Amino acid sequence: MVSLFSLDLVFDWRTTWLFADLGTPWYRNLALWYGVAAAGMVACYVAFSGLFLR
Repeated sequence: MVSLFSLDLVFDWRTTWLFADLGTPWYRNLALWYGVAAAGMVACYVAFSGLFLR
């Protein structure tokens, strides 16, 4: 019987090089753009929420 919730995940640390893309330009970093987008969403929420209109 095969369970629908079984997940076989294999992560090979020998073939994974975490610092391989350190020579790329800063604007190609996906984590940077996710952070900029999240900060923009928070800024828009604060700007339009009326928190500072007292």
